Amino acid sequence: MRAQYTLIPLTAAFLLSFQITANAQQRSAASEQKAQAATQAADASGDPNTLDYTTSWIGNTYPGNGTEPNHALQHVPLDVDGIYATPDGKIYSNTTWDEGGRPVSIFKEGKLISPLNALNNSPNFQNGGGDAVAADERYIYKGNSANGTDGGQGISVLNASDLTGASVSLTGSSTLPKSYEVNGITIADGKIYVAEGDENVVDVFDQKTLGLIRSLSILAPARIAVDQQGGIWVSENDNTPLPNLDGIVFNYNTDYGLSTIRHFDCAGKLINTITLPEGGEVSALWIDNLGFLLVGDEGPDQNIKVYGNLLSAPFLVRTLGVKGGVYAGNKDQRGTIGPWRFRGITGIATDSLNNLYVSQNGWGYAHGNGHGTQLQSYNIFGETNWSVDGLEFVTTMDMDQHTQRDIYDPYHHFKVDFSRPAGQEATYVADTVDRFRYPDDVRITGISSTTQIQYIEGKKFLLVGPQSGGYMAIYRFDDSASGPGKEIAIPCAAFDYGAFQGKYQDFDVQPDNGEFIWRDLNGDGKLQLDEFLEPPNDLHRDGGTFWMDSNGDVWQVNYQAEYPPYENSIHLRRYLFQGFDSYGAPIYDFNHMVVYDAPNDFQGLTSVGSAIFDPQETDGGTLYVYGGTNQIARYDHWDKGNRTPKWILNVPFDPDPNNTWSPESFTQDRKYVFVDFNTPHYTLIYSTTDGSYVGRFTPGTDVGGLPNIGNDDEWQSIRAHHLKNGEYLLLKEEDYQAKQLLFKWTPPSTLTKISAPAPPTSVTAVPADEQVTLSWTGGAGALVYTVSRSTTKGGPYTAVDSGIYQTNVTDLGLTNGTTYYYVVSSLSETGTSINSPELEVTPVAYGKTYEAEDSVISGANIYPCPLCSGGALVGYLVPGTSMTFTVTVPATGAYAIRIYDCNGDSTTPPADTIGIKINDGAQGVSPVLPFTGTYSTPGYVTFNASLSQGKNAIVLGDPSTFTNGSPNIDRIVVPTAPSP
Repeated sequence: MRAQYTLIPLTAAFLLSFQITANAQQRSAASEQKAQAATQAADASGDPNTLDYTTSWIGNTYPGNGTEPNHALQHVPLDVDGIYATPDGKIYSNTTWDEGGRPVSIFKEGKLISPLNALNNSPNFQNGGGDAVAADERYIYKGNSANGTDGGQGISVLNASDLTGASVSLTGSSTLPKSYEVNGITIADGKIYVAEGDENVVDVFDQKTLGLIRSLSILAPARIAVDQQGGIWVSENDNTPLPNLDGIVFNYNTDYGLSTIRHFDCAGKLINTITLPEGGEVSALWIDNLGFLLVGDEGPDQNIKVYGNLLSAPFLVRTLGVKGGVYAGNKDQRGTIGPWRFRGITGIATDSLNNLYVSQNGWGYAHGNGHGTQLQSYNIFGETNWSVDGLEFVTTMDMDQHTQRDIYDPYHHFKVDFSRPAGQEATYVADTVDRFRYPDDVRITGISSTTQIQYIEGKKFLLVGPQSGGYMAIYRFDDSASGPGKEIAIPCAAFDYGAFQGKYQDFDVQPDNGEFIWRDLNGDGKLQLDEFLEPPNDLHRDGGTFWMDSNGDVWQVNYQAEYPPYENSIHLRRYLFQGFDSYGAPIYDFNHMVVYDAPNDFQGLTSVGSAIFDPQETDGGTLYVYGGTNQIARYDHWDKGNRTPKWILNVPFDPDPNNTWSPESFTQDRKYVFVDFNTPHYTLIYSTTDGSYVGRFTPGTDVGGLPNIGNDDEWQSIRAHHLKNGEYLLLKEEDYQAKQLLFKWTPPSTLTKISAPAPPTSVTAVPADEQVTLSWTGGAGALVYTVSRSTTKGGPYTAVDSGIYQTNVTDLGLTNGTTYYYVVSSLSETGTSINSPELEVTPVAYGKTYEAEDSVISGANIYPCPLCSGGALVGYLVPGTSMTFTVTVPATGAYAIRIYDCNGDSTTPPADTIGIKINDGAQGVSPVLPFTGTYSTPGYVTFNASLSQGKNAIVLGDPSTFTNGSPNIDRIVVPTAPSP
């Protein structure tokens, strides 16, 4: 009885571009700052209904508030790709990306000690870093990678005191400034050693002057360490290209480190080689102050190998860590977290006391973000000194509703005890993924973000999906003698929209193109091509959300967005659960599928963006649907055939850049619907009884507060649960500081009813050619406005524009001479006002319309445009293209002709113009065409032309020297008489 889905019903064209960029996790600090400013502006209005709730967090050692001066955004980074220790026990870490501005962090004695000011005035705030780091008393040497955006290439030198950029750099190297793969950095005997994997070079710099001493030619250098005699120990990258389609990677679970460590003298001459046991992969190197070489092995052993006698004949002295790491042991131990049970080693270091420091991310060296940071310290007796975690990035958690003591994300299992203090309720107990037993698990070949825990007939299943939607993978648990144990989730089924245009593949093994259902027919948890079911059409389909109900049925939003003709988001599929196979996996196929279509099956909605179904809420079940223009509708008795909504809730959406309200997703449980916002970082609560407003959750200062909470950017960003003690638990994405927010709330016995805003007043309407401009005075308490119209006096009215934050709007694409009836309503989080009094208005023609698509076109194309006259435009009129209109006028004279253009380009120069030629006369050029904000909204400029009585030829677009930009012409309109 709980669910969550993305709210905004994206158009097919937008989803086309969104799918292409869905794997890009990074977004700039500037955009985050802008969103935070909007959040602060929105928050200034205050909560109209104060609720009594508590705020806490899961998944990070720190809450994000930073009580010390200059310690804002206090969190363990979402990943650690390399570490370095100074003799005094300071640990420096680096990561390719940290959303919250700490790619380089400093720890000592288990505490984060690196400074960071508030985001908006931080000279040391960065997002991008790399795989390697080193430090001395003066500087931190931060390696940069291709994934980083703040350094980009080479090494950034930071001041050790405050992490700001230093005014110095490493000089003299011809390769370092252009290297995207600084894979290793170390300091020894007054020298700085830098491994540049893509340049096949190890550069050696003077630590005092920072000038280049020498460059050594070494193939694919990765991790690096230097012994007491100046010998250089270097591991080797595996440069085999990752599995990809046209350069788009679909499997990151491959070998980045080879099994060899090469030993060179100071001049770069190879001395000898160490090879790890079969399957070994070198992920970290360090030489301690006793002269031992410590090697991180991210292969199946998942341990540290210690080599001695380095100066003559190196040999394996011992190993550190449980062999097999987190995957070791019997079925009750596999996956469990504990001391010395490593999980993807990325860095090793020791200090002057031989304390050992180990960083891990669940994947290992260079595999990227997604599986969570652990940074641990052990003393020489093998005891744990300290451990810190940063486990979450773009993830949604879910609770096991049966136990109410277990919380899962796609990779981790937490035990919770709500009687403990804030931030201590959850204990990280296990990983649910095993990349060696199930190597093509989509959680490790890619990055999964969303989570649902669902029981079917008493069996527990884990369901995961990516940040942007597109697939749902289903996992079973098997605690039997033949299974992997109670913690490891076994891949057993999946739904996928299919490779997008044959390129954007989600799974390591899948059909070449087209949507599919995968079933693990032999129970081995691995993908085989004969286990895929495909529908007859063999096409990619699109959508964004999946949901499994408690009956085991899977609900999927679905529409065509790969090739024309594109569809809006109008289909909702329901795959009926067909029982279990002999391995306990659920059975689905395309032959047992029901399709519901908007608007026929969803009265009151024009589209469907997401849905949840509760089979028990009413006889025949209750379906909650998001769709239309940011609306949520409740349909009771769905399986009894009812299609009339009990209520429709208008969700506030405000595109105002200074006060943005952008809904992201919703969840439902028992009596309440919870709506999550990308910005501001609110969660609004509504009653399932009538859709009325209840109140708002706002992140408290104890978890960072509104300015220091990240924008929710998942299709499933919240989950809600009704607890046995009457409380409600809400889990909310918080990728900015590598954690998950946790709200707990006990609803009062009586909730205060909050009034909706007042309707607009003084509404006026001005008709024009195929359009009407409306203006009004804002209603008290309004956030945005909705304009609705009808061609029948008294309605019913259809919303034609919503989310209007100004007090005026122009309604386009109308028919001249037709009478329209308008009403305007106010919207805020508390509800929707009554309509303003009806206003009657009739558009009037400016002159005779000549549609662009009816002209003689050369080199350009016709595109659909719903708001354009005739529903189309002629687009992308680049130099050399043209369109010719034959225009007939009653008399010779000067005519003020309008050119209607759709211009989504910025208003900064160069602005669009277009060449004009009348009746083979002199070449002219139009005035600057208007900026209309989108490529589907027409606006016009007027130019004066001398026309002759009868037919005239007007050519737009020739010659090339007179066309600036790439105009998109809707129509021209010629007055019926010349100007006086």
